[in-house]
Amino acid sequence: MVRRTLTLPVAPTELWPVLADPGSWLGGDMRWALTEGGPLRFDGADGEHRDGRVGEVRRAEVLRFTWWTDGGEASEVTWTLEPSPAGTELTVEEVPVAKPPAATSARWGAEDDAALARHRDFLCAVSA
Repeated sequence: MVRRTLTLPVAPTELWPVLADPGSWLGGDMRWALTEGGPLRFDGADGEHRDGRVGEVRRAEVLRFTWWTDGGEASEVTWTLEPSPAGTELTVEEVPVAKPPAATSARWGAEDDAALARHRDFLCAVSA
């Protein structure tokens, strides 16, 4: 399991639209239907491809999805937004899960941490 928490100087309602469009900061094109059971497809700038399903959507609170790549096990990613005096605490958690039929996995890596850091820096600059 990987778990990271960032404090961002914006309200959860301001952060939500940015999380809902991760192609702008995740390093690729993310297409998904943000409804429970909705499909997702991620095509990374590096050629990586991931398919998945949206699990839970609570606007400005929680976004959970499962995704996978060829050659690995599936993982479930949860983004939790909690209001804080400084803005929003965003917790990103990724845990291995049972492999869906004909599916494999993606794991949170250093490049994802870097993408979140770039996004945090962008939000800090915009809100200053």
